[in-house]
Amino acid sequence: MKAGIFHKRYAIGVLTLALFWLIAGCGNADLETTRGEGEASMAADITPLITEFERLGYYKYTDADQLPAVKKDSISAGYVFGWEETNRDFHADAEDLAEGGVGQFLQQIEPFLTKENVPLTNIRERIEGYDYEIEVNGKGYIMYDLEDQEKEDIWELTTKRAFAMVNELLQQATSEARVYALYGGNDQRAVFLTTEMFALVQNTDLIEESEKPITP
Repeated sequence: MKAGIFHKRYAIGVLTLALFWLIAGCGNADLETTRGEGEASMAADITPLITEFERLGYYKYTDADQLPAVKKDSISAGYVFGWEETNRDFHADAEDLAEGGVGQFLQQIEPFLTKENVPLTNIRERIEGYDYEIEVNGKGYIMYDLEDQEKEDIWELTTKRAFAMVNELLQQATSEARVYALYGGNDQRAVFLTTEMFALVQNTDLIEESEKPITP
């Protein structure tokens, strides 16, 4: 008789404990859901920024059938840049540039340069010892030499000089676009913006400073 009462009491205790943990778990789940919703709601809506970029012509080289998805994905992710479908945003690994990849980079961005009436002829690269030079349209551009290697960060220096070369070509073609660097290092991107576009992104509070292109 006593054993039966004990087992009943034990069973009731187990059920009570299980019910307690079930209720507590639901409470924690609700709390996590609330936290998640709160964090999501803190992300800025960049729709106004995307709208203004479109007005300034940022998407004029984006295929019409891809544009809705590009804008939707950009707004959803909260990032303006990183979408190669815009045809003005390119990967520009700083290490690759410094290791003799400037010519390949020029070939990569050539479709954009062509749209901006920038010709690319007679691209030649010379890498001898500690010297790296590239010739474009008959003019030579030094990326770095031995003295530079002893004093400079070659990744940053090559990016700076390669981008300056591209901007010189754009200026000669009377293009309003200039190339800017985003992120840096192996994740570096080259983004082509007009002066108005660059000013817009620099002055906005809708994206983090780390997501804003800069002059190398």
